[in-house]
Amino acid sequence: MPLQEIAVPTVRTSPSPVPNLQPHPQPIQLFCTEGEPDAPVSFAKGFQGGMVLLPCEIHTLRVRQFYRRNFEQLSHWLSGLDRVRNFRDVDPRQVDAADAAIAACLKDAHARCADASQQANTLLEAGGLADIAIHYAAPATVAVPIIHPHARTCLEVLLAADGAFATIERLWLLGQIDTRERRSREAVLRQALRSVAGEVRQQYGAMARVVRGDRPRAPAPVRPLHTGDAGDPGPETVLPPETPHGE
Repeated sequence: MPLQEIAVPTVRTSPSPVPNLQPHPQPIQLFCTEGEPDAPVSFAKGFQGGMVLLPCEIHTLRVRQFYRRNFEQLSHWLSGLDRVRNFRDVDPRQVDAADAAIAACLKDAHARCADASQQANTLLEAGGLADIAIHYAAPATVAVPIIHPHARTCLEVLLAADGAFATIERLWLLGQIDTRERRSREAVLRQALRSVAGEVRQQYGAMARVVRGDRPRAPAPVRPLHTGDAGDPGPETVLPPETPHGE
C-alpha cells in the first residue's frame, strides 16, 4: 500500500505529556475501527520534536497486534538512538554503525515479507484464483505518527507483512495450501517482524550501556574491619534467644 504524507498542524509547547495539536482538541487517535475511535494513546509522551501522520489500513490480526504492542516503543528507541549523537563522550561512528545495522535489518525483513507475498501470489495465479479477493470485516484505520525515518521504514515493513499474511490466508481459504503449510509460511513473516524488534532493542541497549559506561557510578562505601584496637567497638555481641518463663 503506498504511503502518503498528510499535513500536520503546528505543534505548540504544552506541559501536558501529549502535545496540544491545533485545531484538533483531542489527543492523537492511533486506531479507528468502523468510525469508533479506540482509547487515545499518548504516543508523543516525552517527545518534543515534530512528527508526520501517515494514514493507512491494517487488515490482519497479527500485524495489528504487533503495531499495538511494539511500534510506539520502537519509535521512541529509534528517537533515543538519534539523540545519543548529542552526547559529548559518544563516538558518532558508534551511532552510525547502530543506524546502519537497523537499516539493514529493516531491508532484510521487507524483502522476506515481499518474497512470501510473491510466492503466495504465484500459487494463486497458477490455480486461476488471482482475481478472488479476501475481505475483512473491520480493518483498522491507522493514523501513524512518524518521529524517525526508520519508523517510516518499519511501517512499510508492517504493511508488507500485512499484505503477505492476507495473501497466505486467501491461499488457505481457497484450499490451495493446508493448515501446516499456512503456519509454516506465516512463521517466516513472524520471524521477520521479531527480527526488527530485536535489532532495534539490541542496538538501543548497546548504546545505553555505552552511555552508562561514560558515567561510572560512585563506589559503595567500605565498612572497616573490627580489629579489637582501642576505641574500636569490636565485634558485635550476638545475644542468645530469650527463654520463655517456666522453661
